[in-house]
Amino acid sequence: MRELVVVVLSACLAGCQTGPSGPDLPSPPSSQPAPVPTAGPLSGRWVGPTAEERGLITYSEIRQDRCAHTCVDYCKNFYDVEEATLSHQGTRLSGTMISRFAGAECLSGGVFHRIPASFGDNPVTHSLNMSVTPSGGVSIAWADGGSELGGGAALVNHDLAGTYTASSIAVSGERTETRGTTTETWSITFGLRRP
Repeated sequence: MRELVVVVLSACLAGCQTGPSGPDLPSPPSSQPAPVPTAGPLSGRWVGPTAEERGLITYSEIRQDRCAHTCVDYCKNFYDVEEATLSHQGTRLSGTMISRFAGAECLSGGVFHRIPASFGDNPVTHSLNMSVTPSGGVSIAWADGGSELGGGAALVNHDLAGTYTASSIAVSGERTETRGTTTETWSITFGLRRP
């Protein structure tokens, strides 16, 4: 009997495992936290003064063909981007920006008007979502934040495209429609730089 116990014990020691294993059993949870994605090089603080032809500039124009007087009405609005805080992860560049009205230049009924910045100088916070490519391209889909940049030129209603470097971002877009003798044009120019 003693020999049988020794044989069974020896067989078990040779073939038995100390715990469950195998491909069909789950592994125990890892105690290591998931790695945090590395921030891309465009992460950080940006600004955009319209005095440097940056910030946000919206333009709308109505042009009448075959007219005798006041054939063109337009308005160009300027918004300084006081601060944009962006996070760059992969091909996404997103965050918030604070802009402030910086004045406008308009022609209406043949009369030129300059609207001062103090007319509407309360800061406004916008969300900002852009797509970037490794080759230096940047775009803003209208449905993904372009409409927030529209301002007075909201009827542009199309995606914006441009380029970026380590120290600057520039996007723009334009749309023109002709209805009968009236041609309407809307455009947006948007730019940021490192402070």
